Amino acid sequence: MKQMDIKVSIIIPVYNVAPYLDACLSSCVNQTFRDIEIIVVNDGSTDESPLIIQKYAEKDDRIKVITKENEGLIYARKSGLDIAHGEYISHLDGDDYMEINMIEKLYDEALKEDADYVVANFYVVNEKRRYEVWRSDGIRGLSGEDFFLGILQGRFEVWGRLIRKSLYDGVIYKPVVMGEDLFMTMQILPKVKKP
Repeated sequence: MKQMDIKVSIIIPVYNVAPYLDACLSSCVNQTFRDIEIIVVNDGSTDESPLIIQKYAEKDDRIKVITKENEGLIYARKSGLDIAHGEYISHLDGDDYMEINMIEKLYDEALKEDADYVVANFYVVNEKRRYEVWRSDGIRGLSGEDFFLGILQGRFEVWGRLIRKSLYDGVIYKPVVMGEDLFMTMQILPKVKKP
């Protein structure tokens, strides 16, 4: 796929999540929306994660692999952003997975609203059950005001969203150990203009 055809870059930081990684990567390569690149950042894993990543990368040329020393989540995401070519970014943790039509639905909404930032609900899955967590009224773009109110209500994750890549221009990275998503989100917030 040519770089100009990439609409969405999925960035997956991986650190010792081998038991969950097959489900994660499978959910990405099987997305109904095909104009994606999948950037997997192996952040110094010492388990079987590198072997699983390699297996998927050999089968799908949309997968780009970065292998680096462990520096933590925020720098793993930065490494992915540094090489991303998509108009939009979708973050996914290595121990999570996406519904197979997630990117398609989020991208369609982004186009429809010319949105900088699109959010949807998500599921919490454990051994006993799966339940939806309502973060918004379905899939929708967020304005700066909606975004700010969401942060005040504890909705500051960067995963499960589609975020215009240009919003990351000028983001500062620090070795934050707790609250990485909030640290990044607070820098993106003032730039969200649409819808």
